[in-house]
Amino acid sequence: SGAERETVSNGRYFMFYRTYGSQEIEEKAIESFLEIGVEGIILMPVHGENYNPKIFKMVLDGIPFVMIDRNLKGIPAPFVGTDNVAASKKLTDYLLDEGYKSVAFISTPETGATTIEERLEGFTKSHLEHGMVINPNLLLTNLSCTIPGKNTEQNIKSDIEKVRQLILNQPSIDCLFAVEYNLSLVAMEAVKSLSLNVPEDISVVCFDGPQNYIGEYYLTHIRQKETQMGAEAVRMLLRQQEGDERNKKVYLEADLVI
Repeated sequence: SGAERETVSNGRYFMFYRTYGSQEIEEKAIESFLEIGVEGIILMPVHGENYNPKIFKMVLDGIPFVMIDRNLKGIPAPFVGTDNVAASKKLTDYLLDEGYKSVAFISTPETGATTIEERLEGFTKSHLEHGMVINPNLLLTNLSCTIPGKNTEQNIKSDIEKVRQLILNQPSIDCLFAVEYNLSLVAMEAVKSLSLNVPEDISVVCFDGPQNYIGEYYLTHIRQKETQMGAEAVRMLLRQQEGDERNKKVYLEADLVI
């Protein structure tokens, strides 16, 4: 929405191609746009163990493009996204200041994009500043059901069971920190399966979270500035056309919603 509004306000046309987490579709999208002759591309890279070679080719060919939300290590290209280290630290600081002693970190595996690594870094930094050592047994980073193409009923059940076993094996856990909203739903289902309640027995916090109909939020979470992110990506593309900002990185501050 933010990217579209900013594009139109600058007298350009906006085209959209959804990849559904598929690298093959991502390659096709890039090829299609370049064949049409677009002025630039905003790309939210798909999750994957290997980078899309089409992205490298855009760098080599000098095609104006901006990566958004997920920054790929080693790709010398402009990027705009959330300052995940600061955002994660802000959420963890809130928990530790509120008196939580045993916060578990749950995520999907790190796959090239820096997002999860940065959120874990902020989580760790907050603990260190509070004089606390993180128990490695509280880091559950092998969930998969929210990865595009892997959101099957079987994987959802498997991930719920992984979180359930984490709670059983670490009974001191008083909060589950999910790196994304859908994983917080997995976490809550695991808590419920043990006849425990959120937040009376175990609290759950996360990144992102949809507003309900009357504008309220269900969980304490980090709210990213997604509209601003899209608009800034367009502005960066336009500046690239003027020969500027070939490798600029923009990190936006996120808000803590209690």
